[in-house]
Amino acid sequence: MNKAVFLDRDGTLVKDVHYCSRMEELEFLPTVTDGLRELSKTDYKIIIITNQSGIARGYFNEETLGRIHDKLLADIRREGGRIDAIYYCPHHPDDKCSCRKPNTGLIEQAVTDWNIDLRTFQCGGRVIFLI
Repeated sequence: MNKAVFLDRDGTLVKDVHYCSRMEELEFLPTVTDGLRELSKTDYKIIIITNQSGIARGYFNEETLGRIHDKLLADIRREGGRIDAIYYCPHHPDDKCSCRKPNTGLIEQAVTDWNIDLRTFQCGGRVIFLI
């Protein structure tokens, strides 16, 4: 069984721009690459879970999103970090799909794909969930 950290993309790892549709718009938030480099030294799987309704809205397509994610992964690798997987929801919020956060469909898929142990662990008496 694997352990995992689930991270959001926009506003957590990179600057949140209005429907990022160009690689040039991808900008890491301060200290993110440092943090990912340190996290990459652990045995945790590092997985991005992100809503990308810009696809359903017609702002960009899945091919463009793939290029943006390729750049994201390359930039992280160049800084000594890693991302093990990226899962995204391409649907519009009105679609009421199970994969759009805050629903858990993408996390459930990642748990299956990566054999992730969902048992919580305790730190200082508190239960910690890494989302």
